[in-house]
Amino acid sequence: MSTAWVFSGALLCLYSLLFVILQAEDFAQLMGTLLVFALLAALMISTRKLNWYEIAKISKTDLKRPRLHAKKRGASAPLFPDISA
Repeated sequence: MSTAWVFSGALLCLYSLLFVILQAEDFAQLMGTLLVFALLAALMISTRKLNWYEIAKISKTDLKRPRLHAKKRGASAPLFPDISA
């Protein structure tokens, strides 16, 4: 199934749910609160096995390493040499 169909189906479900919530005047706040709770629970369940400390460590390591290097013209030194020593 293509990504466009999945995205269209998700939007259709979201708009249908919002329409039903707006039509139910007496229970709109309750239904909206339950929807937010369900979305937050789904997000927490889907990310519970992620190691956030490892992700932060990787991103900090990537920031320290310069990405630009001298072009292959015989020089192997980085474009921005380490001057902290």
